Parts: sequence; structure tokens; C-alpha cells
Amino acid sequence: MIRVVVVFLLAMILVLLFLLPVQAEANVAASDPQIAVRLSNFLGNREAVTFAVVGDYFISTDNRLLEQNVRFTVRIENSELVLFRGNERLGSYGNSFTVRPLSYNTNSFITIESPTAILDYLGEITFTIESGQFIRPINRLPLEDYLKGVVPREMPASWPLEALKAQAVAARTYALRRVNQIIGDTQQFQVYGGFPREPRTSLAVDKTRGQVLFFGNALAETLYSSSNGGFTESNVNVWGGAQLPFLPSQADPFDPQNGWTVNLHRQQIDLAGRELTNPAAWWSSVNERDLVVANNLRLWLTRNGFAGLDLKIIAIPNLQVSEERNTSGRRVLASITLEFISRRTDGTFVMNENGSIMISRSEHHNIPVATLRAMLGTMQMRSLLVDSFVADGTLYSLAGRGFGHGVGMSQHGARVMAERGAGFREILNFYYPGTVLTNQAWAAPVPSPPEQLPVPTPTAHFNDIQGHWAQSDIMVMTELGIAGGVTEDSFGPNGLVTRAQFAAFLIRSLRIAEANPAAGRFSDVSPADWHYGAVEAAWAAQLVGGYPDGKFRPDQPITRSEIAVMVVRALTHQAASPVSLTSPEVLLAARFTDWTFIATWARGAVAQAVEANIVKGREGSRFAPLENASRAEAVVMLNRMLSNTGRLSQ
Repeated sequence: MIRVVVVFLLAMILVLLFLLPVQAEANVAASDPQIAVRLSNFLGNREAVTFAVVGDYFISTDNRLLEQNVRFTVRIENSELVLFRGNERLGSYGNSFTVRPLSYNTNSFITIESPTAILDYLGEITFTIESGQFIRPINRLPLEDYLKGVVPREMPASWPLEALKAQAVAARTYALRRVNQIIGDTQQFQVYGGFPREPRTSLAVDKTRGQVLFFGNALAETLYSSSNGGFTESNVNVWGGAQLPFLPSQADPFDPQNGWTVNLHRQQIDLAGRELTNPAAWWSSVNERDLVVANNLRLWLTRNGFAGLDLKIIAIPNLQVSEERNTSGRRVLASITLEFISRRTDGTFVMNENGSIMISRSEHHNIPVATLRAMLGTMQMRSLLVDSFVADGTLYSLAGRGFGHGVGMSQHGARVMAERGAGFREILNFYYPGTVLTNQAWAAPVPSPPEQLPVPTPTAHFNDIQGHWAQSDIMVMTELGIAGGVTEDSFGPNGLVTRAQFAAFLIRSLRIAEANPAAGRFSDVSPADWHYGAVEAAWAAQLVGGYPDGKFRPDQPITRSEIAVMVVRALTHQAASPVSLTSPEVLLAARFTDWTFIATWARGAVAQAVEANIVKGREGSRFAPLENASRAEAVVMLNRMLSNTGRLSQ
């Protein structure tokens, strides 16, 4: 009897271990937005990843508890992830599995070994298979703790606290705009180095907790770079599209204008006296004169038409940088010609018909200066702000100022402003003019239950919906006044719904009144249009967005991806937080054969809408993201969305 009781108690303890922490983790998720980060910057592409845990962790797939301070290794076998403890095979987990803390706290973390460092990560790690051959960890953790791993990687912890606080706000705003994406840990996004141990940068994050920049009703795109060379760059000059008013080209008296130079010899390898019919005799003993830049040129060539070859740069017979400059004074065009010799992966050489080694030529005329920078190396040619270019026949010399694209905040300029007594608000006001610093309350009070819409007793009055698969939903939505027919007796269920029509459906569903501002937000939506009030109200509620050219395109049929994004925004508007997903790509890949055609910006929302059972696929396990939604599909999704938020009484 005693033994039975003991076994029962042990069983109950194990059950509690798995129930209680789930609630603790849910509380964290409810207070802070969760960020998912693809780890590649320090890890690289690895076919095996070794990790250990500190604290109580388990594998969510099978609830396996992991021992602390024990090295585990993840490998790929037969297209599946396999977990090892030393040489002991613990189990196979398909194409992904998640290592999760029993209770989220900063005393529990996962240690991952990279080729250059051992890094610690808070939160959970999902191991996935990437490109069929590499293991890619995805770290999911609360936004504020993520920022504590970003700020010290983006700005030295020894810099003034006000500069660090400005960096924290910029990084937070940038990340929050991408909260439904899987972002990277590289300079392409923000450099993230895992669990921080820098008290000053952590203090800067804590002092600005929840503070972000808005422009109008949307989060600002708070880009930044190391140094702008004394003149900020416009977003249009770098990426095209519409000019963002808070990212102008303007003089910056605070940037220290850090200079750089690149000197490049015309002749890199002298082949005079070499036995050109026997390159194997000297290949390994010769190197380019400017080896660092030559390595960058080699890498660029192998990624642009010369893959699978070992190259040596012989000469740079032509290099020019045009005098044309853009509105911020940066150069626009350049030309470069490269001559090189090649060896194949099997050790043979690319030869001429006469038996001598072939000198190949790659010419690039009137290319963007940004492409030249990528070729020479961004650590060498540090910006496009080129002050001088000199070619004397044997040597090319470039000199310039700045480091990076120059758009938005200059990190060095922020440091100088802080050293001169400016606060972080002044720094942000200077570099993002017209934006408003806003406090986002992560731990917001629980909202009141939403107003319920009584479900009417449907009365059929459209002659084209009898027997239609969406008949019931159409009748409910029309009786509620959310959707109407195309004529008095026809709904047109298989017709397409436009962006303006769906915006009107949305605000009616959420009981949002139409807006009537004196000046409209979009150039192609005027007060005379029937949809003016609906589009403006939907935009003000952050349910819809426009295009970079300032247009809304109201008559354009809406795509299924666009509907998914708008529906998820509507869920958020109603304080019905959609399901938070660590890896939307994993869910989409499991459901749809065409998931790769879903745009990156829409994947998070599509996955959430699918998981909430609001949006479903089409025949053949397709999501069909670029196909237009029918009127029937639109009202069905709205009906499901209202049911999901509790706004339809049953």
C-alpha cells in the first residue's frame, strides 16, 4: 500500500512539473511580445550542433527532461533530426523539435557551441533542418530580453547611457515592426549575441522599457548605421520606394565623419616568367598583392556566375567611380573590370586551346556604387560617401567618410550628442524627425469582454447562394449588415472582393465608425469615393496599409495573403491575441505545398490565421497566397474571426 502511494505521489509531482511551468511561460508571453531569431551569425551553417542546458529544460515533443551541464548533439540522419548524448542516440524528432524551459527566467539558459564562441540563449530553441543539410536553431524569447542581447552588440557598453538608451529604443521599434517574422541575428537585421552580461546596456533597455517610436499611427522604420559621414542618407536613395518623412537626407553636425581609404593595385599577380602551361607548379605559391580585397572580389565572383572555381585575381585593368552624386552627396555609379585565372574543384585548370592557362575577364559597367562596395568589401569601402577617387595607372585610391548605409541614426553621432549633454529623446528627435516616443504597456490590464453581436436568424434573399458552400456564413454576415449583395437579389459569392470592399467589411465587423479627415492618407482615395471613410478608418485602426508609392489601390482584388494579414491585425485590435508561433515556416511547410510562395512579410500572419482556423487552404494542399479571394471566402473568414474574438453570441 505504501509503495502504491509513493508511486502515485511521484506521478503527481511529474504532472505538476509540466503543468505549472506552462502557466509561468504563458504569463511571460502575455506581458512581453515574443521575438523569434534565426541563429546564423556566430554559428554559421552546421551539420551538427552541440548544446547544453542550465536550469530545467524539456523537449516539448515528448516531454523528455534534459540533464543540466551535459553536452547534447543534434545531427541529421535520413532527413530527420536526431538527438545524441555523447554517443548515445536519444531519439529522432522529424524536421524540428523545441527545447523549452519549464519556467522562463534569466537563471535558465541554453548554451550553444559555435566555431568561434560559446553563447548562451534565454527562452526556447527550436532546431530545424534548413536547405535539407544544415541545422538551424531558432531562439524565441521576450522582446525586452532579446534587446539586452542586441544593444551591446550594436553599440559599445562603455558609451554614454543616453546614447545606449537611444539605441535601445531604435532597436525595440525595429524589432516590434517584425514581431510576426523570424528575424536574423546578423547586420541584415540587428546583431544579436544571446544572453547578455553587460549591466550598462541592460540598464539602458530597462530604463526605456516598452518605449518605441511612432510616425502617425504606425511604428517608424528606425534604421541606423555606425556613421553617416556628416550627412544622413534618404531611404529612397538606398532602397527606392516612397520617401519616409522621418528618414531624410540632412546634414549631421554630430557625426564624427570617420574617414576610410582603399588602395588597390592595377596589377595583382605578375605572370611574367611563370610557366603558363604548367600552373600547378606555382599556383599555391602566388597570391594577390592586395589580398584582403582580392579575397572579397573572389567571393563576389563565385556568388555571381563563377561558382565551383578557385580563382586568383591577376589584374584590375579598369576601375572608375563617376562624379554623379545623389541628394546626400553619395556617389551613384561605378565601373570595374577584373582579370583572373581559375582552377576547378577536381584540381584541373581552365586552359586555352594552346595549352596555357586562360585569363578570364569579367566587366561591369555603370553599376551602382553599392555593388562596387559589395565587391571590394564593406569593411574596406565603408560607405558610398566617396570624397575622392584617383587612378594613376598603377594604383587606384578611394577615400571617403562614414560606415554603413547612413540612413537614420548615426551611432557615433548619438555618442557625440550624449557626450555633449543631449538626452536620448533629443537624439531620437534629431535622427527620426517627426516621430513620437510612445510607451507600449506590455503588461496591459485584461480588457473587458468584447461587445457581442447577436447572431440573427438568417432569411434567404439572394438567389445565387442556394446550396453554395458558404451559404450560412453569407446569410449571417449580410443580416448583420457587414456585407451586402452586388444587386438586390444577387450576392455574387464567386466574384472577387476588392481591397476597399474588404476594408469596409472589416470596420463594420469591428463596429468602427467611418472616418472623414479633411486630407486623406492615400493619393488614390478621395473624399468623393464611397469607400473613403472606410479606408481611412481601417488605416487609422492599423488594420490596412498602403503601398510605397502612397497609393491604396482600392479597386485591386485582394489576395489571400493580404486578407490573412488584415484578419490577424483585426484580432489584435480586438485584444484577442492570435496564437504566437515560434516558427511560422514550420507550420506552413507542414500544411501547404506552395508555402514558399507566401511572402516573407505575410508568413507570420498567415500561419497565425491558419492556426486560429480562420483561413484554410484550397484544393491540393495549396494555400494559393497570390490568388485573389472570392466574396464568399471573405465573409467566411470574417465570420470565423468574429467567432474567434467572442463577438458572435451563439
